[in-house]
Amino acid sequence: MFWEKFYATFLDLASSCPNLYSDISALSLPNRMGMLLRLRRHPALRRKLLFGTDYPLRVFCWAGYGRMERSAQEETKTTNRFDRQYALCRGLSMGFRSIDDVVESVR
Repeated sequence: MFWEKFYATFLDLASSCPNLYSDISALSLPNRMGMLLRLRRHPALRRKLLFGTDYPLRVFCWAGYGRMERSAQEETKTTNRFDRQYALCRGLSMGFRSIDDVVESVR
């Protein structure tokens, strides 16, 4: 599995600092994918995560394959990097705040 040296630190800070938020922009990069896979185990943190991308950098979805439904895997094949980041995180059942609020208000 992927090593993440700041994982425990982030969990401690997130639980002890009520106004601490983090974006998920870099979590689809190969060197950060471990954090993405670990954070999805903590549904209580979803309110602390904000949607973001590292555009113009690529969004790597390979670590999500086998961990998400086939329909979500198909959605990650889009060429739009923002949509790919969204599809990857939703396919891995990662919750985050800003985009969820927007999507719910549009429905």
